[in-house]
Amino acid sequence: MKLTKILLESYEDDLITFGYELEYIEEVVDHLESNYKEGQDYELHIGRGDDLPNAVTIKNPELHKDADLNDMLNAAQSDEDRYDSYDDENLNENEFAGLAAAIEKELKDKAPVEEAVGILGILSYILLSNTVAHMLSSMAKKIAKKQGWDKTEDIATSIYDWTHKNEQAFMSPIKRVLSVVMVGPTKKYIDPVTKGLYAIFIFFLAGQYGGAALDAVKNSKWGATAFNTVKSLVKGKEVHTLIRGVLNDIGVLG
Repeated sequence: MKLTKILLESYEDDLITFGYELEYIEEVVDHLESNYKEGQDYELHIGRGDDLPNAVTIKNPELHKDADLNDMLNAAQSDEDRYDSYDDENLNENEFAGLAAAIEKELKDKAPVEEAVGILGILSYILLSNTVAHMLSSMAKKIAKKQGWDKTEDIATSIYDWTHKNEQAFMSPIKRVLSVVMVGPTKKYIDPVTKGLYAIFIFFLAGQYGGAALDAVKNSKWGATAFNTVKSLVKGKEVHTLIRGVLNDIGVLG
């Protein structure tokens, strides 16, 4: 499946973010481990130093037919998975903890992250992960749905207001996990990789409302800055075919 299709389609049922009831989370983990295969049917997202996951991605749609599992997930999931907190203007870092954990796992699999790979190479590692792609898609879909920016008079300004308020909540947990796997010479890439990922996420948010909204953001003064951030990362670079498809769709390479 084309990566752009993964990132811009709805996968809102794939990712479940857990709350703080450890007993309920343990029940979910025990049930999954006893009845299904990790990596094939589901993926647990465990933060560095944590014993229990903060999120799970359902990879096999057959799991949605498991009534016992559904009950356990309903008890264990966090409020934001009930779409409550996405009504808020300001999110906290917990909303993005699962994404950060998935990014850490993806890059640890590529360890050591070589300096020669560069910023674009690291972003490619991250975005070519189906888990990370699905999580980004799920978050973008939920946030766009609950914020309802398509009903505002100026969609570009509405998206800007939200992304400006939530920039640090998105970046902080990601920077923390990147600092664990990007050490030595690659440490200098932590900030631009995080900013590049957030800039791309902004376009995926706008993309939930279609091409007109995407163009409105890209042509706005602030959107042009985010656009140029992404474009500067790939200028003069050989871009992986799948990443090129994504960047073509948001007009970076068009």
